[in-house]
Amino acid sequence: MSDENDILQKADALLHRRDSRHEPDFPVLTEVVDKCPPSLHSQTASVTNIEELVEPHYTITRIEFEELEHRILGSLLPAMELQLAESIRSSLLPQISAPLEHSIKTVAEDVSRSMTSRVAEQLSDTIKATIQTELSKLRSRIPDL
Repeated sequence: MSDENDILQKADALLHRRDSRHEPDFPVLTEVVDKCPPSLHSQTASVTNIEELVEPHYTITRIEFEELEHRILGSLLPAMELQLAESIRSSLLPQISAPLEHSIKTVAEDVSRSMTSRVAEQLSDTIKATIQTELSKLRSRIPDL
């Protein structure tokens, strides 16, 4: 035990010799700390109770946690949806624009051909019906020979 004290006293003396210009703000090996160092004094002057230094421990219930989760998600989702939509638009639009335009053009051409064909058939049927009607009228005026 005296051996340990002797080593600590020698280390303490060495530290004092090395820095003899001013007294340190922190305890040195065997020095008993009975008051707050000057550097910490201003920080602790306003603290009268140790509980003021420690954050209060607060436990939330499952319901409070779920409400908090819903509020956070409610505030984050709209912003995330806009960012996701913009990201999809900027990455996918260049990739799908050419095939989409081709598909639309093909469908438009098919519809145009189909409509042209239907209009032509309807017009042909109307003309044939009109000719048949007119021929019938003409035959009724001409006496049978």
